[in-house]
Amino acid sequence: MHKTFAIVVNIPTLAFLVVLFLPNSANTESFDFFENRIRPALVKYCYPCHSGLQVKGNLRLDSKPGWIVGGNRGGAIVPYQPSNSLLMTAINYQDPNLSMPPKGKLPKKIIDDFETWIKKGANDPRDSHQPEIKSFDIQARSNHWCFQPVRYTKLPTVIDTGWPITRIDHFILNKLEKKGLKPSPQAKKQTLIRRLTYALIGLPPTPEEIRSFEDDKSATAYEDLVDRLLASPRFGEKWARHWMDLVRYAESYGHEGDFSIGNVWPYRDYLIRAFNQDIPYDQFVREHIAGDLLPEPRIHPQLGYNESVMGTAFYHLGEATHSPVDVKQDESIRLSNQIDVLSKTFLGLTVGCAQCHDHKFDPISTADYYALFNTLANSRMTFASIQHPEKLQSLTDRLKHSKHELKQNFIDTWPQQIKQIGYFLTALPELKTRTLLNYQEKRKQHNKKEDSLISDFESGTYEGWTVSGTAFGKFPASSNNSTQKDIDGFQGRQFANSYLKSDKPKGKLLSSPFKINKPYINFLIGGGNHQGKTCANLRIEGQIVHTQTGRNADKLEAVSWSVEPFMGKIAQFEIVDNYSGSWGHILIDHIFQSNLSTDIDHYYHQMIEQLATENENLKVDLLKKWYETRQKSDFDNKDHPLFHWWKEVRRLSNDPISVQDNHSQQSKTTVNPTNEYRVLGSLSGEKFKDWRIEATAFPVRPSQYADIVISGIDRHISSLVPSSWHSAGSSTRLAGALRSPTFDVKHDFIHIRAMGHGAQIRIVINNLQIIRGPLHGGLVHTVNSKKPTWYKFDLSRWKGHRAYVELLQDGGNDNFIAADLVVLHNGQLPVKFNQQPNESSLSYLGSYSSLTSLAEKFEKSLIHTFHRWYNGSADSSDIDLLNFLLSNQLLKTAENVQISLSDYVKLEKLIPEDQRVVAMTDGPNRPGVVYVSGDYRQEGASISSRFLEVLSQSTLPFNSEGSGRLELAESIISEENPLTARVMVNRIWHHLFGRGIVPTVDNFGHMGQEPSHPQLLDYLAHQFVHNKWSVKSVIREIVLSQVFQISSNQSAESKLIDPTNKLLQAMNVRRLESESIRDGMLAVSGRLNLEMYGPSVKVHLTPFMIGRGKPNESGPLDGNGRRSVYIEIRRNFLPAMMLTFDMPTPFATIGSRNRSNVPSQALTLMNDPFVMDQAKFWAKKILLNQQTEREKQIQEIFEKALSRSPSPEEIEMASEILKKQVSLYSSIHGTSSEKDIYLQSWTDLTHAIFNLKEFIYVF
Repeated sequence: MHKTFAIVVNIPTLAFLVVLFLPNSANTESFDFFENRIRPALVKYCYPCHSGLQVKGNLRLDSKPGWIVGGNRGGAIVPYQPSNSLLMTAINYQDPNLSMPPKGKLPKKIIDDFETWIKKGANDPRDSHQPEIKSFDIQARSNHWCFQPVRYTKLPTVIDTGWPITRIDHFILNKLEKKGLKPSPQAKKQTLIRRLTYALIGLPPTPEEIRSFEDDKSATAYEDLVDRLLASPRFGEKWARHWMDLVRYAESYGHEGDFSIGNVWPYRDYLIRAFNQDIPYDQFVREHIAGDLLPEPRIHPQLGYNESVMGTAFYHLGEATHSPVDVKQDESIRLSNQIDVLSKTFLGLTVGCAQCHDHKFDPISTADYYALFNTLANSRMTFASIQHPEKLQSLTDRLKHSKHELKQNFIDTWPQQIKQIGYFLTALPELKTRTLLNYQEKRKQHNKKEDSLISDFESGTYEGWTVSGTAFGKFPASSNNSTQKDIDGFQGRQFANSYLKSDKPKGKLLSSPFKINKPYINFLIGGGNHQGKTCANLRIEGQIVHTQTGRNADKLEAVSWSVEPFMGKIAQFEIVDNYSGSWGHILIDHIFQSNLSTDIDHYYHQMIEQLATENENLKVDLLKKWYETRQKSDFDNKDHPLFHWWKEVRRLSNDPISVQDNHSQQSKTTVNPTNEYRVLGSLSGEKFKDWRIEATAFPVRPSQYADIVISGIDRHISSLVPSSWHSAGSSTRLAGALRSPTFDVKHDFIHIRAMGHGAQIRIVINNLQIIRGPLHGGLVHTVNSKKPTWYKFDLSRWKGHRAYVELLQDGGNDNFIAADLVVLHNGQLPVKFNQQPNESSLSYLGSYSSLTSLAEKFEKSLIHTFHRWYNGSADSSDIDLLNFLLSNQLLKTAENVQISLSDYVKLEKLIPEDQRVVAMTDGPNRPGVVYVSGDYRQEGASISSRFLEVLSQSTLPFNSEGSGRLELAESIISEENPLTARVMVNRIWHHLFGRGIVPTVDNFGHMGQEPSHPQLLDYLAHQFVHNKWSVKSVIREIVLSQVFQISSNQSAESKLIDPTNKLLQAMNVRRLESESIRDGMLAVSGRLNLEMYGPSVKVHLTPFMIGRGKPNESGPLDGNGRRSVYIEIRRNFLPAMMLTFDMPTPFATIGSRNRSNVPSQALTLMNDPFVMDQAKFWAKKILLNQQTEREKQIQEIFEKALSRSPSPEEIEMASEILKKQVSLYSSIHGTSSEKDIYLQSWTDLTHAIFNLKEFIYVF
């Protein structure tokens, strides 16, 4: 069905009039808002006086007619006008004679909710007064149709036996014939292929596909088309988007900062693959509810991904506050949303309505609600690895075995590795003395006249320099300038300074080219330490060969670059200030070439070789490492593991030590001999046995043996760990987590003894995952310690909350964590947990007569220290010393250790890239409580995890050591549960016909609508299960039915008898979803990019998209041509075009989108930059083929956009428009822009096609 299109052209825009009235579906979001926010408040605060038999002031608030009619003062609510609503006047206490409720003003949040509800139209499903419910009669309520078993009935009889071609048709025709109606004739092939293609893959058919279908006269032509579309990879993209509406898919949390959730897009890709592969729906449900708990997870056959765990991401896609003040309230809101989404999506029930009281209509009790609440409260958010668990575990086991061999070789060769190590320590003072004497001699011999000055800025100008930007001003800085009074270390009076009244200006200085004719370039530098942004660079042939930043100080210091390898080359000196923040400036002075370096370090190497030649106990490479380590490490600090030995070295070298007592905060943990405490985790007494691991970084149980850690880019043995539960048992490149049992916070503090690098310890309170929490910073510590160190957390403000400890290891070159003791306590840490230094290690410290005897004692001491580590008796100072030597590679490397290490590293390279998805992981089975009236502050009766009583016919708790989610999943997909299959087949029917057999697709309960064809619904549900829960089988059977293929021309009789077409006498006319409109434009313009999967394309930001948390980077206008399902969805920055065409805001389950018809839609099609961009892109594609006749070009436009050929009148009208537009633009621009004139004219035509009603509707 189509009408000749009409276009009115006006410059500079096109105007179109499109009018179509369609019945709007229920506003699901408003309904949810009412049920979750308004109804509970009405019940608690208003019903006592304004419902049932208690109706004061003749005002009823227990039904919509009640507040419309109002009481003695008139109507209580004016939809969309809170300021004119008496209810708002009353609850705001604006009238002293009308203040409700009389016992006290409502909380501000509830008042705000009422205002929001009224502003949005005061949607209220309570069409009539509900009688007061005296008791919760689950048996009586369970008689509702949806709780009855699915019944497979015989086909109903029909009069016109020739019309049905599938079983479905019998059910439809039977109902029509009872009303005296006949179905509409079959649709034309062009209409049918467009309808089917959009329904199954969300894209228009191509002209070639249309012609092929029209030309195929075989009996199976339509069936073949159906099978081809079901097999298309585009199918999953279309049907995944339907599912994303249900689980409120978004990639940011919304609220104030709109922070990213992180690792969400793998879930979207999982959905696409699942629908394409037709994963059985019961398996699909299992994976969503408990994919992390399946004993045999589903593995992607090619990619090796763990598909099952990805399903659990849906729990965590809800809105969240980044830093809630009340974490218990936050948990209540969060889990309420999860229950609401879970129950509506899979069961079609509004379980969330039982949060404050037993459900007002359905057989769902408050106990049911909190049983589910407890199931989810005993589960935990995580970012799970999606790698093949068995393959990864197999590789982990091989790595562990290889590492064990390496460790044994390391242990066996320890004496060899530390042989003569003491001589390197004792040689350092001699090395320093010799180098200093050598440098002093060189300075005496150096002739400064041979130095070659590059610049000292004393001319007072930038002569010889190219200046860009404004940072350096017009002239060099002067010491006479009062603004330079805090700068020190420059020579003379002038120097380069980019601090021009502030750090904001940016700029560069580039010297004239010069030839390098000396081995060193020396200069003075100060200012900011911002790599590449506040720096000096040496450029040769445009490439930077040396660079140096300041040290965040305004004292200039000498720097020397060795440039001997570049002698004879042409170079330029560059001074850069490209930073506007703190310390965003650079200071440079006195740049010159010289035969003498100003840095004494350049002369140590000569002395190292000299010293090693004289002393056979020393090796050049190892002595060099000792020297470099001494330069960057403060041996004089009392906390340093070599402090006591170094003190003796300096005494014997007549080099007195200046002690620096800089004990770290972590080492100052105080102790208390008597204290109340609880050990939450310990290697002794199996105190770790209830802890849970995730992924493969941590072993199944803590190790009773010491271990080695291999880290660094170069992969060397960098650390030793004592017996502990640690994450480096197989490799630091593996990720994982270790979590404690949930505990009630009763103590003020928790101390965790741990060591490691780059890992995190977190205390998770009431399952709060800290998004960006300024209030909760004390709940996280990053572990960076080479020895066992106490990490302290203050829990005093969290008493009465539930919590657990989480040790997080991200795979990396250096990351690991080892923990051996977790203690909850009050006051100070009990003295029994304070680890004192080993007396055996202290016994070696004393006075020695010579450096040689000291070196020998140091070596012998290390042997004993090593054995203490291996035997499990090492203290933290032992570990600190050994790890200092290893991490700085100060030991000799035994050949067999190196061979074993090489074998291990080869195996380690097989570890796949760590890929994560936001997911759920299990916690322990702990009883919960019912919140009285839904108030989290009022804890009532104890409750255990279980399923809904009405569906399980039981109140027995789940038999599980964990949360019970796996048992919940099995209960939901049980064949005894009549809802799961019904709900899903109804959703499929809704997407194919525009209306479900049960119109309220998310609510099958008493407040939902009755099914129009209950027997058909049960037939489809039965077939669904019988066909092994195949979604594609259901879709195939439906679209092959006669009723799907009929035309959309509703008869006059049908309009009278069935005005809403509930009986499907004709096909429903439907507007395309927003995604299909956008994707259709991309497809017909030729811009569509069919690349699948991967990270989302950033949302395109417009000047009108404002608010906190706005991303720094905007995505491309056309999304790189990708389908809409791949465009990032940020809650606070949703694309306006998509919202205009009713893409739902992702806050709740939306099984049925609104179908609005508003002026903004026509305005969007006329003026949206994306629409105009695609019209222009399409016009360019048309003009590329100059050989095609205009009439044929117009025909192709219609076939691409509307899936049909144009009529002769339409061809003539389009041709006339093109002529008029060419003439119009020629008169404006002249003939000099002929190419642009034709492009604009064709763009106007393609833009007009996009604006046709026929383009955005299917018939």
